[in-house]
Amino acid sequence: KAKEPLDVSVGKVLETLFVSYGKIVTHEQLAEALEDRTATTGKIQKLVSALRSVLDGLGIKDAIRTERGIGYALEACN
Repeated sequence: KAKEPLDVSVGKVLETLFVSYGKIVTHEQLAEALEDRTATTGKIQKLVSALRSVLDGLGIKDAIRTERGIGYALEACN
């Protein structure tokens, strides 16, 4: 079965985290990258969760670190 293409919003989250590799990206910065200033924390959490699932499916575990209440960082992974 062919893999589904990466959702555009999930791709933007990955791109934003990748550009700031190793640094915390705030919820506000992610909302700006999504061009959705009204993006709720819940929406961003769902997108990050979807990205984690994609990465896990590729065998990339624990690549995204969560700073609760602040944001996320892409880090070295296995």
